[in-house]
Amino acid sequence: MVFFAMPKPSWTVLLLVLTLASCAEDPPARASRNVLLVTVDTLRADALGFGGAPPAASPRLDRLASESLVFTNAFTQATHTHAALSSIMTGLVPPRHGVFAQHGKLASDVQPIATLLHERGYATGSFVANLCPLQEIEGTVLHDGWDERYCGMDMEGVRHGAEQYLWDEDVVARARDWISAQTAPWFCWVHLMDPHGEHRPPPDLWNYAEDPPPTRRAEYVRLGKLERQRRVPPEEELVNLRARYAAEVQGIDRLVGSLVDFADALPDAERPALLVTADHGEEFFETWPKVGHGLSLTEGVLHVPLLVRADSVLPGLNDDYVSTLQVAPTILELVGAEAHAAMDGESLLASSASEGFAVSFCGSMASLRTGRTRYYWDAPMLKRSMNIAAMFELSPHLRDAPWLKEARSVARYDPAAPNIPEWQARVDGPATAEIHDRLHLYLVGLGRLASEHVIEDAEFDEQLRALGYMGNDVGR
Repeated sequence: MVFFAMPKPSWTVLLLVLTLASCAEDPPARASRNVLLVTVDTLRADALGFGGAPPAASPRLDRLASESLVFTNAFTQATHTHAALSSIMTGLVPPRHGVFAQHGKLASDVQPIATLLHERGYATGSFVANLCPLQEIEGTVLHDGWDERYCGMDMEGVRHGAEQYLWDEDVVARARDWISAQTAPWFCWVHLMDPHGEHRPPPDLWNYAEDPPPTRRAEYVRLGKLERQRRVPPEEELVNLRARYAAEVQGIDRLVGSLVDFADALPDAERPALLVTADHGEEFFETWPKVGHGLSLTEGVLHVPLLVRADSVLPGLNDDYVSTLQVAPTILELVGAEAHAAMDGESLLASSASEGFAVSFCGSMASLRTGRTRYYWDAPMLKRSMNIAAMFELSPHLRDAPWLKEARSVARYDPAAPNIPEWQARVDGPATAEIHDRLHLYLVGLGRLASEHVIEDAEFDEQLRALGYMGNDVGR
């Protein structure tokens, strides 16, 4: 089952873009005074028009993409929001920054990008609609380095059925107010919750009278029962689920568009460099009987949108394999700061930005994507360095994930069905051995790995439980 139809790459268009870029004059090397980073929870790359969905899916983001450098093969470093955001904000993979799931804290020597910019005199503001208790916990990317920390998440609503799109509208409004009040250079981060489940779109984008969406609890109970039975919902239910997700994406598209309009209306000298990406995507029963993201090392979860727009950046398409952890070094380059030697990736704007593959993690499971192949390895070196055993105390149906059954597995992808893996019977052939060696060398090259430090916070636990993140069905 293909969630969104992905078009075949238009090599003619891509070649034209790259040819024009090579013939054009070098862009002005003017550093950006301000930076706006927008991360969207659970946003798949193929849910957007420029990622393969119908043009009506995301007209505002499509317009922004036409003005930006778009990375068509961008992959997240983690399947959990906190771990993924920690990579985006530190430039490190989870085994180095130390956050492997929602309860993790950063290793003591890790400095997020907000801290680095704050030390350079930047005003820093974060406006988020998920994981808000972490804003009060030192040693997390939601706390460290921010002058202003605002939570749009209605905590009472989490327990009693809130409308997430309202949280997003709130954080965008607060971010605009904060930006308007700044006189020093600023770095603003906006993290939006939709299209994360429960998949209740804005009312003007869904007919609540004729087709009322279920509440979060009702949906999780229903889907959780199917997952435990290892069953896929009926097709009409899947169509409805995907349609609600797509409607949420339309709402986010409109909201991000309003933020772009605001940024574009600022005086020329104040107009920020703009980066847009996602923490991760979402699995919709394409690869195994599961909806969600936390344990799904699948293309729908790992492949995310990523674009950069700045005065010094030529618009175009880049189909090299890159990682979202490269957002942090890219921001440093955009503001004219020196690269941070401790980061695991180069700026997206560097000529050597791509290593030819992208690596993602879920606990001690490392996964490398290159070409049409995804390789999975439950790496002993990661197990030895991390205290993550509890993460894999899973219900039996979750241990059925193809990538968790064996220490090593390989999937191949047909371009005509880019989200559907073809599992390979052999994992010891020459081609696989070469990929294994690449991944092994990559992990060895990381050097010292961090140990997991677990956050103990009752309020945070309650929020995670309400969102379906805790218990043996972890990974919603």
